[in-house]
Amino acid sequence: MRHLAEPDLLVFLGSLRVANLDQMQQDSLFMSDIPLFDVTRELITINQQQKADHTINQKLNEATTQLFKMTLALEEERQKTDNLLYQMLPKRVAESLRNGERVDAEKFSMVTVLFSDIVGFTDICSGSSPEAVITMLNSIFTLFDQHTEVHQVY
Repeated sequence: MRHLAEPDLLVFLGSLRVANLDQMQQDSLFMSDIPLFDVTRELITINQQQKADHTINQKLNEATTQLFKMTLALEEERQKTDNLLYQMLPKRVAESLRNGERVDAEKFSMVTVLFSDIVGFTDICSGSSPEAVITMLNSIFTLFDQHTEVHQVY
C-alpha cells in the first residue's frame, strides 16, 4: 500500500494469487480483473497451455499404444491367413494370390485324387459327442496331410 500525496490517494499494489483458470472461476475472477502488465496473466496462460499440451500428449500416447496393439493383431491375423493359404493351395498359387496376381487355370496330364469314406460315419456320429467326432476327423485329416508332405504331393 502506498500513499500518493498529490491526489491524496491510497494505492494498493499487488498481484492476484491464482495459478489457473479453474481457481479463477472458483474465485469469480476474470482475466480482465488482472492488470494488463501483471505477469500473473502470462503464468495463467502458460499453465493453461501446458495443461492442454499434456492432455493432447496423453491422448496421442493412448492412440499410439492402441495403434501398436492393432498392428500386432493385424500381423497375427495376416500370419494365420498366410498359414491357412499355404495349407490349402500349392505354394506357387498361394504366392501369386498373396501378391494380388492373377492365377490362370492349369492343365495336368496326370493327376491323382484321394476320395475317402468313413464306413459307419452316421452311426459313429449318432453314438458320439460332437467334440469326439471333430477330434476323430481332425486326426484322420492330419494323417492325410502328413502323408502328402512326406511324399511331397499336393
